[in-house]
Amino acid sequence: MNLAFMLNEVYDVTCGGSGAEFSSAIPELVRTVVTFIEIFVPVILVILGMIDIFKAVIAQKDDDMKKAQGILIKRFIYAVLVFFIVFLVKFVFSTIDKNSDINTVNCVNCFISDSTACTRVNTKTK
Repeated sequence: MNLAFMLNEVYDVTCGGSGAEFSSAIPELVRTVVTFIEIFVPVILVILGMIDIFKAVIAQKDDDMKKAQGILIKRFIYAVLVFFIVFLVKFVFSTIDKNSDINTVNCVNCFISDSTACTRVNTKTK
């Protein structure tokens, strides 16, 4: 599958002074997947927990309601963790970056959140 439809122009990029060149479509795809995970996974987890609570309320059983509340709390915690995982990755790489010659934070930003963090190398012909 050609990912060029996602971009106006496909070109080679590098990040962090590593010298490794790769297609601009790769960071674009990673950013799309990360955004999907950041937004939809927490929403789905909370909705599933709410469905469990709704089923327990309809059944009107105290044991089922307590179980459903526990599951909802766990899913809410998982949703918060999934939402903040990108922040944690950036924090870890910024800590590692202090002891490295390669600017890892720039590479992480290139792939996760900011296309301007990628350094354009050249333009490919379609």
